[in-house]
Amino acid sequence: WNDFVDELRNDHDIRMMSYINPYFADVADKASYNHNYYQEGLDNGYFVKNSDGDAYLLESGHFEFGTLDLTNPSARTWLKSMVQDNMVRAGKSGSVYGWMNDFGEYLPFDAVLYSGEDAAAYHNRYPQEWSDLVAEAVAETGMSDEVVFFSRSAALHSPENVPLFWMGDQLVSWDNKDGIKTALAGMLTSGLTGRTLAHSDIGGFTVVSEGRDMWPWNYHRSKELLLRWIELSAFSDVVFRTHPGLILDGTAQVYDDDESMAHFAKFARVHSALFDYRQPLITQASTLGYPVTRPMLLHYPMDEVVRDDANGGLVEQFMLGDTLLVAPVMDSGAETVRAYLPNDASAEGGAWVHVWSGASYKGGDWAEVEAPLGQPGVWFRAGDAEGEAIQAALLAC
Repeated sequence: WNDFVDELRNDHDIRMMSYINPYFADVADKASYNHNYYQEGLDNGYFVKNSDGDAYLLESGHFEFGTLDLTNPSARTWLKSMVQDNMVRAGKSGSVYGWMNDFGEYLPFDAVLYSGEDAAAYHNRYPQEWSDLVAEAVAETGMSDEVVFFSRSAALHSPENVPLFWMGDQLVSWDNKDGIKTALAGMLTSGLTGRTLAHSDIGGFTVVSEGRDMWPWNYHRSKELLLRWIELSAFSDVVFRTHPGLILDGTAQVYDDDESMAHFAKFARVHSALFDYRQPLITQASTLGYPVTRPMLLHYPMDEVVRDDANGGLVEQFMLGDTLLVAPVMDSGAETVRAYLPNDASAEGGAWVHVWSGASYKGGDWAEVEAPLGQPGVWFRAGDAEGEAIQAALLAC
């Protein structure tokens, strides 16, 4: 493992990312393992307890786990040593440079904590304490400027120490309850509460198989959903990251065929082409609290259409910074996309320019454009030099 990680870094300038969460499962029945941290945590009383004084074990899927007691100073030191010795390693052989800092929301309300605090009151603090602990571990290695981790569970002050968020485990569907639409809506709403640097799992995560999961239905990721999600993330996401999904069988992947690979490659280039444009937006996000991916209301708070509750907050379109207006395709079978283009006095003739066709559309009105695969709705204000430069870069992708 160390040799592989080092080869990627030294020969290809690729930094490895990994995974961690605050839960510990027993690996004693595994054929091979390096160390049983579950048993060590159990022996030292590092897990939250039940009313009988035993480790409060929970179930997820097909395994049990203990939850790290973040109110126990010794447990915190133990976890930090794991991060420092096995992950960051201060740039030594096998060092990873980031990870998914998963979970943090499972603390039972009736758990008994080391500190004696009420677990129900501590429940919402837990994910914040979890990310704060990991950030502290990284800071002690002197690698804070080189390591990035991303979280989904959070509390009020989590943005202080979480460098990046992701939108959680969306269902591999088109709906606005837990599918692709919620990835964007979540980004727009949470961006106004401090989660200013964010992204989603491209393609979604949660897959359900009839029979296997004992449900009477299937949710498998289609190729079309994957390709449209790729388009969304190329514009909306600070980082461009795929996820294979919970179950691989029957779930479309970017490597399935040449068309999928070409589509992914194109929009990876699109994401990269926006790199220079995003940098000042990221600086604003980290210093001023402005989200990179912005709801229309942030830039057009007095526009009557934007403010109209009947339009649901326009959460199916967004501003990327203050230059690009983006309306991704998030409906199965759709070949067009509709967006509201606000009145903007800075636009020449009050018009918005469609990136792919160069056609102009009147501001203060709705526009519907052709949106075949590879062409989500993207506009900029007419006469905007930065928009014109971005258009040229995108068309070259």
